Amino acid sequence: MANVHKGKKTLNRQSRQYLFSAFVCAGLIGAYVVMIFRLGEELSINPFFHLLPVIWLMGIFYYCRRYRILQAGARGENEILTYVRNLPNQYHVFSNFVIQEKRIRDEADFIVVGENGVFVVEGKNHLGKIVGTEDDIEWKQYKFGQKGKLYTKNMMNPIKQTKWHRHNIEGMLRNAGFCISVVPLLVFTNTAVQLEIISSEIVVLKGSKYVNDYILRYSPQRKLDKHMIKDIVALLEKKARVIQS
Repeated sequence: MANVHKGKKTLNRQSRQYLFSAFVCAGLIGAYVVMIFRLGEELSINPFFHLLPVIWLMGIFYYCRRYRILQAGARGENEILTYVRNLPNQYHVFSNFVIQEKRIRDEADFIVVGENGVFVVEGKNHLGKIVGTEDDIEWKQYKFGQKGKLYTKNMMNPIKQTKWHRHNIEGMLRNAGFCISVVPLLVFTNTAVQLEIISSEIVVLKGSKYVNDYILRYSPQRKLDKHMIKDIVALLEKKARVIQS
């Protein structure tokens, strides 16, 4: 099995914050109801105060929706990790790696280091039909709602996001003296998604189970020797400790 270096799971942490906010809003509504029933006509307050439960209720819907979206993303990341951790033991996998160089702060889902190169893997857990090209600023996502109605949603182009990860990782390595081209990989973890994507520069996979096969079959112009792999891993470990401390 690969050597796994786990970072802090940002999506899980953010989703818990949204869930906590939803509980706070629910608690405020509960406190409001109790106060109204206990005080009744004796309560003399500004009519605007009675709008607060509506605002809190809207907050519950918003926070719960954000919680579900982030949890879906976290499940996608966990699925990729389940596969990449089964790479041979000469590979190193860094999950949720935060890149912080000068004024740049970025987070890559996975960085994989092995003799055939350094890979950055970006995972997306989407449903429906995804349409776009690598040059589009936004892509279109077509989904059916609970009542069977088709709706369209714009989403940021994940290929540009993956390229940004590659650019930042290459810059971090270059600053440390490594002149290495990072291999980007975009993975849609939900196999039920329909993809109509045009990409000539970045490989797009549907299904986490294909990640390992792509990495193992990838043939670079120049392989990394054991000493270089060790130095790159040491650099990434050092960067991770600095960011977390």
